[in-house]
Amino acid sequence: MRISHKLFLLLIVTSSLAILMLAAFAHWSFKKTFIDFLNAEQTRQMEIVANELADRFNSQGSLELSDRQWRVLLSEAVHQSKSIMPRPPPAPRPVWREISLFDADGSTLQGPLTLNDSLRRVEIRSAGQVIGYIAAPPFDRPRGRRAQAFQRRQTLLVSVAAAIVIVLSGFTAFWGAKRFSKPIRSLATSMRLLAGGDYSQQLPERRTDELGQLMRDFNVLARTLDQNESARRRWFADVSHELRTPLAIIRGEIEAIEDGVREPNRQAIGSLANEVRSLSKLIDDLYQLAIADIGGLNYSFSQCCVSEIVERAVDAFNAEYRSASRDLERRVSPEVQVLGDASRLLQLFENLLANSLNHGNNNALTRVSLTVSDEQRAIILIEDSGPGVSPSALPRLFDPLFREDNEATGSGLGLAICQRIVEAHGGSISAEPSELGGLAIKIEIATLLETDHG
Repeated sequence: MRISHKLFLLLIVTSSLAILMLAAFAHWSFKKTFIDFLNAEQTRQMEIVANELADRFNSQGSLELSDRQWRVLLSEAVHQSKSIMPRPPPAPRPVWREISLFDADGSTLQGPLTLNDSLRRVEIRSAGQVIGYIAAPPFDRPRGRRAQAFQRRQTLLVSVAAAIVIVLSGFTAFWGAKRFSKPIRSLATSMRLLAGGDYSQQLPERRTDELGQLMRDFNVLARTLDQNESARRRWFADVSHELRTPLAIIRGEIEAIEDGVREPNRQAIGSLANEVRSLSKLIDDLYQLAIADIGGLNYSFSQCCVSEIVERAVDAFNAEYRSASRDLERRVSPEVQVLGDASRLLQLFENLLANSLNHGNNNALTRVSLTVSDEQRAIILIEDSGPGVSPSALPRLFDPLFREDNEATGSGLGLAICQRIVEAHGGSISAEPSELGGLAIKIEIATLLETDHG
């Protein structure tokens, strides 16, 4: 069953039950109110008769009266009672058939009834003494054709009104179910297209309810999948380009040797070996990045001194920096302990130092600093004096194969691998302009003190 049909049935059943319950309550309330009105009207009539009989007793000294006098007295009481209400409901059958007159001892003087506790009674008093009673059976239902016809008319009106409201609620339920299910159908259609690979799907975001939030979430999902698909295609294109370049050089070198253009001497073999090493490095970096993305890099976490690891990385690159006429400066706080993999952290710092060496100017300064923040986090900052990176390129520095300068050396995967290593240690890595004028890579890793406090 479609969701619109379910919503329609739910709405129509719920509204119908509510309307029927309301109609039943209205019918019960009217019936009770009508019975109360009849009893009150009866009591009013009996009080009028009791007052007339008290006056008669005071003037004649007796409650005795003929049947005709009794009927006239009751008719006058009914007339006086009707004059109180401009448009009362229909009166019950002739009152002399319902009301009886009794003396002070309970003997029947007029009417068909015998005095008992089930009757509604009104005392007749004279000079403070009870001289008789007017009594009648209370109404528990309308008696008489007119009263019953009046009740039937009211019941019919309530039933017709309930039926009309149920029909109107049916139209409203149909409209509401259709309107409510329309965005759900649109979402289902777009979801099927999205599952089929069409990531350009976007839904309107005009609604402000939960469905609107669901549509906005769907749009975010579609945009994310579209971006991921674009990144995947760009990744394949970049990898193909990176692999094609060294292979083209190797093929050119081999063809030159085959054609006799170059001699197969040590220089030619050395050139081929350099390209093979470059290609091997690129493939190794791709492999490391791939297994890092799937969580396949092995880590052995233990307490280690990140200060010593930074010092080891700087010592390892001192000679290379001197041979490149570059200055390598260190400012390392001692004995900073972290929970990490010492070999992976050493790989991280060596990659960053190699990246700074390969992309810096001659006579440039590279500074490595390690400090501890107030939040007890280890802050490692590797910065240089140039040439730096444009602000627009900073967010993409950690994208695989990204190079701001196409002629730059390296595979373009080093910073991406560094990012995976830092994230595996629960830290963060970012790129920002350096105070020295070049690029600064900032790494934050929790110290053991912060971990203990956490």
